[in-house]
Amino acid sequence: MQRILSVLILLMSFNSFQVFSQEETVGLVLSGGGASGLAHIGVIKALEEYNIPIDYITGTSMGAVIGGLYASGISTEQLETYFTSKDFMDAVNGKIDERYSYYFKRSDMDASMISLKIDPDTFLLRTIPAYVVSPIQMDMEMMESVSDAIAKANYDFDQLFIPFRCVASDIVNKCEVIFKSGELHKALRASSSFPFYFKPIWFNGQVLFDGGLYNNYPLDVMYEEFNPHVIIGSSVSLKTPPPSVDDLFSQIENMIVNRGSEEMPCEYGITIKQDTDVGTLEFKKGDEAIRIGYETTVAMIDSIYGLVDRRVSKENRESAREAWVSDLKPYELSTIKVTGVGQAASRYFSKVLRINDKNPPKTLEEIKPLYFRVLEDDKINYAFPSLVYDKEKGGYTFEIDIQKEKRLFIDFGGNFSSRPVNTGFVAVRYNILGATPKSIMVNSYFGKFYNSILFEGRFDVPSRNPYFFSLLGMRQQWDYFRSFATFFQESKPSFILQQETAGGLLIGRPAGNRGILVLDLKYGENDDEYYQTDDFLAADTADATVFTFATVGLSFERSTLNRKLYPSSGTFLGVRGRYVNGEEKTTPGSTGILTEEFIGAREWMTLRARYENYFMSPGRFDLGFELEGAYSTQEFFSNRKASLLAAPYFQPIPESRTLFQDEFRAQKFLSAGFKVIYEVASSVDVRLENYLFQPVNEIIAGEGLQPVYSENFLKRFYIGSGSVVFHSPLGPVSLSVNYYDKREEPWSWIVNFGYLIFNKRALE
Repeated sequence: MQRILSVLILLMSFNSFQVFSQEETVGLVLSGGGASGLAHIGVIKALEEYNIPIDYITGTSMGAVIGGLYASGISTEQLETYFTSKDFMDAVNGKIDERYSYYFKRSDMDASMISLKIDPDTFLLRTIPAYVVSPIQMDMEMMESVSDAIAKANYDFDQLFIPFRCVASDIVNKCEVIFKSGELHKALRASSSFPFYFKPIWFNGQVLFDGGLYNNYPLDVMYEEFNPHVIIGSSVSLKTPPPSVDDLFSQIENMIVNRGSEEMPCEYGITIKQDTDVGTLEFKKGDEAIRIGYETTVAMIDSIYGLVDRRVSKENRESAREAWVSDLKPYELSTIKVTGVGQAASRYFSKVLRINDKNPPKTLEEIKPLYFRVLEDDKINYAFPSLVYDKEKGGYTFEIDIQKEKRLFIDFGGNFSSRPVNTGFVAVRYNILGATPKSIMVNSYFGKFYNSILFEGRFDVPSRNPYFFSLLGMRQQWDYFRSFATFFQESKPSFILQQETAGGLLIGRPAGNRGILVLDLKYGENDDEYYQTDDFLAADTADATVFTFATVGLSFERSTLNRKLYPSSGTFLGVRGRYVNGEEKTTPGSTGILTEEFIGAREWMTLRARYENYFMSPGRFDLGFELEGAYSTQEFFSNRKASLLAAPYFQPIPESRTLFQDEFRAQKFLSAGFKVIYEVASSVDVRLENYLFQPVNEIIAGEGLQPVYSENFLKRFYIGSGSVVFHSPLGPVSLSVNYYDKREEPWSWIVNFGYLIFNKRALE
């Protein structure tokens, strides 16, 4: 018996020696916290600098993103560079890299402010979007950052450069979900899907949200999964300031985020509390958060040394990282797959992605622009990318999981103004996604100044060189007489009423990712009524010109502008050529120069070009310029006013689109403008714009009010505009003071809410 006890004691002593002789391990826990979570980069940077080992990582939300990237072998220097870059700011704000913006799939600009999406099968209405920011750029960058590392780890988080866990939330079962394996970018994306900001993802039959909903500081996950000797926690969420009454996301964060507990689940542990004073979405303060994380950790390094005896030198750490990164498999594609849609739609997207081409995309760089083309399609709600390594084929499978958009859209918008140019807008669009996608759209503008109805049916034909063709019909009216008064004064300009009826065929194809080339064939009629003078009486009758025409036009547009009205970044280039052949029929009124009806043939060609460039952004300023020119072979119509109505026009600011100004209409002209925009806040701009308009010849009244040309370059005209613009979620709210040179009343002011954007004219 004594001998047995001796053996047991010996074995226990040996086992105890084994336990205490095991190498000390350190686990790092990173909390959620949005932009303040960037402090974790500073924490890791300080731990590395003082040679503290990191053997395991667990994280939630931003802590999961930082921790997952670091666990994949990405250095703190790379993390700091990316998370303080413009690329990251664009991605987190939902902006697509300009190289991949697909202008071909964008509809013509209109005055829409609110879009309602309806499922005709159930007539379910979705009025509030499920998320504010499009995550598609972030999805691609996150996938590209970690897919090679997780492939090397054989999709086992324990086999990463540093073993890793992250937490997401299943709101149906009301529990946390711990990721241990699978595609790492999906896990990181799920863990960081902050409600209403980023779209949640569908994973294994679950809709997953931000891990902070149920476990924002996963100390328990670290202890249960890895059981390290020492836990170092970095928390930016335990003392979040109370929500602001004006900050929706701070209110949501305080309502739903489970802050977790600071209590360590093991004997040896320490929490580094980050008092960053950086809001959840204040990613512009990334530098500040990283600095605070670093300084806070350095201040606590003696306490950390008291817990951790082991050290890892910079040389050993970097050599291990280099060895890990050196044999990551490059992104060479062996297979491209489309999931989530039916067979017909799958055939369409296979053509867009060039899957069955003789030379399909072989690298990630080749597939990227095609992937973003899919996402720009208005028949697509969302698409999530994946890269999974196929050992048998020796390359990656690139998969796009597509979610179809609802088929029926109803858009509302318009413009509400201090002048009687108030205009309502409504549009109905029905989309059909199949092997050849189709859409049918009807829109209508209605108001005192402008009325329009437009019908368009578009058919997209996929191929290596895709194109669309659309049939359209429209009727429009402009009433310039009613548009001039303000709330405080009445003025009576020349009466002008324009009506346009036209229909035709458009054929378009992309010109690169950011451009579009369109050929149009139209037939229509313009009916204009006008007086030749301001001095007319109620008993006077107006002149009437009916111009029946056939026209063919070719246009090229390339745009990266950030807004459809009041842009502050990007470029626009538009070039248009048009041939017009028609017949003028003018019936004289009581104030005209003719006494008999005139009928005559008209034929001309017009070339127009406009270039807009916001070329510099020093500090809070954005500087831009605009150049425009027109050249027309058009001859005079039967009278001066009819000639002006048919001539090219210059309307560089929103208010000028509602004015008929003789001096800014000419058959040949050049113009130049310079713009200075000061960003008062992220959604408030102050704009100063100045334009110089130089007609080659003015169309002036000669003897008997006959149209004649002025001397070459006799006069030039100036437009100045100063505006304060609030870019609200619905549309811009602006107060503008404008100056039009050489007019009896050169100054004007206008308040607008919405968009002074109208349907294109047939001869535009």
